[in-house]
Amino acid sequence: PKLVDGAAVVVERLVESPETAWPAWFVPTTQKLKKRTYGIARMDMAVFDAALVNTEEEN
Repeated sequence: PKLVDGAAVVVERLVESPETAWPAWFVPTTQKLKKRTYGIARMDMAVFDAALVNTEEEN
């Protein structure tokens, strides 16, 4: 599968887990996502930027 430019990607993690380390071609958002799982889960979201992939390949 291929991501389209501007696709939102969400990662669910445990509270104790470190924040998601996004690859260079993802731009993390500051939007807070909430899921009602009794406080044990956190959601991190980033937007895929196809232009950053092309820049990374050129370097």
